[in-house]
Amino acid sequence: MMGRCAGDGADASAYRQVERKYKRKAVAQSSAGRRRAARHPGDPPADPYGDVVDLGRHVPHRARYHVDRVEGHPGLHIIVNAVPVDEQIHWAQAAMSRYADSPYTNLSCEPNPKQLTRPALFDRLRWANLGRHYDWTNRSYLDVDNLGELPVELVDLYDRVLADAGIPCSGRAQAAIVNFYPAGTRMGGHVDDAEGDMESPIVSLSLGCSCIYLQGGPSRDQRPTPFWLRSGDIVIMSGPARRCYHGVALVASGTLPDDVRSAAPDNVVDYLSNARININLRCVDASQKCTTRTGSP
Repeated sequence: MMGRCAGDGADASAYRQVERKYKRKAVAQSSAGRRRAARHPGDPPADPYGDVVDLGRHVPHRARYHVDRVEGHPGLHIIVNAVPVDEQIHWAQAAMSRYADSPYTNLSCEPNPKQLTRPALFDRLRWANLGRHYDWTNRSYLDVDNLGELPVELVDLYDRVLADAGIPCSGRAQAAIVNFYPAGTRMGGHVDDAEGDMESPIVSLSLGCSCIYLQGGPSRDQRPTPFWLRSGDIVIMSGPARRCYHGVALVASGTLPDDVRSAAPDNVVDYLSNARININLRCVDASQKCTTRTGSP
């Protein structure tokens, strides 16, 4: 994800305070957990994240569950278990191979990337851009002729998710940001506001380790709500939520679901055991319309 960011420094906004809280909790839990385990082997670990909203806690295994409306966040939709295990593995493999090989990634500015081995490069990979490319310095999309189209499978995913959720949209997905989060990393609070099309929803798929996702309001002064997102969950930001601050406060190590672990190839398991992949899709130009989606206005 990308956009106007709630920076670090002296920011004491309500949003930033919540970000800092989970950062402190992660550090404290890491040290305290080791000490507690040494003193009381076999005891279940304490849960320092009991205040995080867990929409999937009571959802039957493999069942699909759609949250039509999240209280206090109009336009926010969270689909728990939206993507079955085999499809999660498909998207993870695509992200780690074809999408990671995009010519436009955070490694594009590496001084001598060819001198690094592929494993070393992948360890440093944080995002890959597909379709319309985003200029992170000037916060605008590049308008050049030689950029490849967004892969059809991602356009189809965008259309299918919105159709299943019953959310009308006439826009056409044109850009994808594939984020690679090693465990312990985060994405600062930001608003995705560089697109010319601010009416069409953003669709975001989670793969791998669980994360604490923060959904705020139109101002950093509004306290965000923390949610657990697990592998296979999808977030849709539509309507007012499309213009709100959001981010990732924590990626939790060792939370790859067992069913993914048992079915995925070794290289996928090795990476996702301590990382999260996020594929988010968005429309860029308001003039680009989808002509095939059922139910579009």
